[in-house]
Amino acid sequence: MTDSDIGFRLKNIELLDFKLHYPENPLPEKRFYDFNLSINQKLDKENKLVKAVPSVDVVMVEGDKRTVQASIKVSCVFELQEVTPFLSDETGEVELANRLIVSINSVTISTVRGILFSELKGTFLHGVNLPLVDPAHFKV
Repeated sequence: MTDSDIGFRLKNIELLDFKLHYPENPLPEKRFYDFNLSINQKLDKENKLVKAVPSVDVVMVEGDKRTVQASIKVSCVFELQEVTPFLSDETGEVELANRLIVSINSVTISTVRGILFSELKGTFLHGVNLPLVDPAHFKV
């Protein structure tokens, strides 16, 4: 099986946690935000599943001061068509192809971006969107 033959599908999406930290004082009109994004992946080789859990903190930056104003954690479960081609002959451990990891990261980031947009809609963070991120920059 080559990288181009890798089959997978998104099986489940679940909102695990969402927190919105309302500011005690009025916010400045011009605000700048940074995002802390991490993705934790776990493989269940018996059930041919990869669980990707992205976490995002929305951080307001005011000079040297950084304040987390929202955070979200989502679970994206992917079902693999096959796991056997990724098994190492020596260790029996699974070594997922880089292209599969990048594809899973891409779908995961897009999914958390959409859920975050929905959760922030109508709040003081309405319009603050997770920027486009290159999914190849994440390491396993």
